[in-house]
Amino acid sequence: DNLILLTFTFSVDPKLSILPQSFLNFFLRTAMRQIWGMFLHVAEEVGDGKRPAHSEAIERKREALYDWVEERTNAMLQHSLSK
Repeated sequence: DNLILLTFTFSVDPKLSILPQSFLNFFLRTAMRQIWGMFLHVAEEVGDGKRPAHSEAIERKREALYDWVEERTNAMLQHSLSK
């Protein structure tokens, strides 16, 4: 398998004084991890052929969206690897 370890790091300053900082920390550290895990699970099932409706939608949008995303991703990886 071609596997890539991908790590996302981002900073957020939502300026939501209504919500306690502890809740925002919980959401960003815990809930977002769970949501990302669900997205990853769906992606793996699409790759394994277990979600044909998703695969069909991807193919319908391949030229307009997915080919562009793949092209940009490859360009960024090549740029990163050339440093």
